[in-house]
Amino acid sequence: MNKKIPGGMDAAEFLRTYWQKKPCFIRNADNNFQSFISRDELFALACQDKVESRLVLEIDGDIPWQVAHGPFQKEDFSNLPESHWALLVQNTDLHLPAASSFLESFNFIPNWRIDDLMISYAPENGSVGPHLDSYDVFLFQAMGKRRWSINNLDYDENDFIEGLDLRVIENFIPEQEWFLEPGDMLYLPPNIAHHGVALEECMTYSIGFRAPSNHEIISRYVDDLLYSEKEQRYTDPNLTVSAHSGEISEKHLQDIVTFTKSIIPDEKKLEDWFGKFVTQLPENCQDEEITQYLDADSFFSLVQNKKYLLRCSASRTVFIRKNDFIILFVNGESYTLPSSYEQFAFDFTEKHKFENPLINKNRLDPELTILLCRFYNMGIINDGTD
Repeated sequence: MNKKIPGGMDAAEFLRTYWQKKPCFIRNADNNFQSFISRDELFALACQDKVESRLVLEIDGDIPWQVAHGPFQKEDFSNLPESHWALLVQNTDLHLPAASSFLESFNFIPNWRIDDLMISYAPENGSVGPHLDSYDVFLFQAMGKRRWSINNLDYDENDFIEGLDLRVIENFIPEQEWFLEPGDMLYLPPNIAHHGVALEECMTYSIGFRAPSNHEIISRYVDDLLYSEKEQRYTDPNLTVSAHSGEISEKHLQDIVTFTKSIIPDEKKLEDWFGKFVTQLPENCQDEEITQYLDADSFFSLVQNKKYLLRCSASRTVFIRKNDFIILFVNGESYTLPSSYEQFAFDFTEKHKFENPLINKNRLDPELTILLCRFYNMGIINDGTD
């Protein structure tokens, strides 16, 4: 499969040469790019209750690098200084169909690894300060010009300014820099210190990648297990008389090890949990309750002549392929499908506008019709009117 990254580089070459190894600057990743959201539209998005947003003031706040969290009011933006601030809006791909479509350009990376598309706006000299991220990021310049500086130094907690809501590096020394114009893109591996400063009014799209720690995976799994599984207690029906009551014997230690390991899932349980874990939506992005429902026949009549269906922005999808079946995960739920649904799984998880598998069919596949009808009633897909 000969996939390309934005700008035309072979995806396999990029992954082999740059991914989690070194930065990669791509001039003209998209020659004709026009931002799909304006400044005022981004401000309006940041005022919505279900949208996660932050406003960073480098100066003119009560303290340097002051952070305010949304939702904001329209008046908040009219009282800002002329420079040295930035607005960041997270998870725009879960709110804007155009943002979801934009992420399809990065389908050379598995869906579950992509965290979100954050859009930042800044006037001249706007910034969030020199910092580093523990994950990969693509920085796509959507509007205006921005200077990005990086270095490869190792930092510890003593290198960050104390008392801030942001982890701003106190003494950042640039080693390399690029000047990005609309359509340019910069890839940075994890833990590369970087500092982006707007040279004029600008907007940057940041494609961040999910990199869960082993602590996060284990703690989340155990939390979910404790919530869903019945509690078990240690038992010892074959207990024998102890020569010394104060001793924890080797046998008892081994029994405790065995008992503790019983919480560790087998492969089937773990893969089901992980698929649900990586497709769960943030709490503030949960769909509103759907009030109008269709039965399978009515749904089929609605879509049978539609060439395409649309998966809504507020959805996360992956699948696991087994020998004779497929497990489809959608927004934290799993669905077991026959292997004959393979092409549907490819299309549904890779594209927001996907080919309608029911077009011009005479209900020959009632199971698929019922599944898609369920997704329609849950607000996960629609008939092309998104």
